[in-house]
Amino acid sequence: MIKDVEYLARFEREELEKENFTYEEALRIFEAMWREGIAFGVLPTRDPMEGIETDIKVASILNSCGIKIGTHPIFVDSAKGKTSEG
Repeated sequence: MIKDVEYLARFEREELEKENFTYEEALRIFEAMWREGIAFGVLPTRDPMEGIETDIKVASILNSCGIKIGTHPIFVDSAKGKTSEG
C-alpha cells in the first residue's frame, strides 16, 4: 500500500525527467515490447474492444479528479510541448 503519495509522485516525475529518450529510441523500445507481446501470444488482442469498459471507467475517474487525458504532464512530450493528442 502506498502511504506517501506525494513522495511517489515526486519519484515518478524525477524518473520521467531522467528518461530523456529521443523519438527513435522510444519507438525502438515500443517495437521491442510489441514483438515480445507477440512472442508471448498476448498481442495483438483478438477483440480490439476487449477491456474497453475498464478504459472508460479509468478515464471517468481521472476526469472526475480534474485530470484530462492528453493534458496531464505524463502525457506531454516535453521536448515539443505537445500533448499525446497532438
